[in-house]
Amino acid sequence: MTTTAKKGPYLICGCGGSGTMFTYGLFQRLVPGNYSDFSIHHPVDKNVNYHLSWPHGRPFGYHPPHWFDGYRKIVLFRSPVHVIYSAWNHWIKPDGGTPAEAHKVWWRGVHMAAATVFLSGGMQPEASAFVMFYEDWIHRPDELRQDLASFTGVEAFMTEDLGFKSANDDRWKQDPVFYEYIRDKKLVSPLTHPTWAFGHADFN
Repeated sequence: MTTTAKKGPYLICGCGGSGTMFTYGLFQRLVPGNYSDFSIHHPVDKNVNYHLSWPHGRPFGYHPPHWFDGYRKIVLFRSPVHVIYSAWNHWIKPDGGTPAEAHKVWWRGVHMAAATVFLSGGMQPEASAFVMFYEDWIHRPDELRQDLASFTGVEAFMTEDLGFKSANDDRWKQDPVFYEYIRDKKLVSPLTHPTWAFGHADFN
């Protein structure tokens, strides 16, 4: 199958880790080019496609959004309950923190994602942004494949063996501290993507 990738560079970024890393791995396999994890300690090289996650519980490191002017951006979001639990379970809880801290840094990640897309000219034709959701890989993978193929010009997105395994399960309900926090807050998605209904807290 012929690969006719649209001109990059690409920035694959998100508010969490697992979905962003999965998507970044697909780009590494299917879209020709140089790839690197982004670091605030090195200048942006416009000949490199970057991965940028805002891992919860780790130092964010501010980066001016204009650093990614001219990039085609793939920005990934995920159900709040699951991404906040992931932050809590992996980084916040082991350091003695609270679920509220995980909730707070998740919000910061959402704001950073929005700034990266919109404040860096993300709506301009030469630096367009494609917003996707972790849940898209679960509930509409065929449509997402087509969307990514159209956005990148790489037809291999339609045929690649994805190997995606969802981590959107009920482990958060087995953590009494986290479960109580989510129950008391009655946390629901602050965004309105329809498939996020699958990620809302269910207390039944």
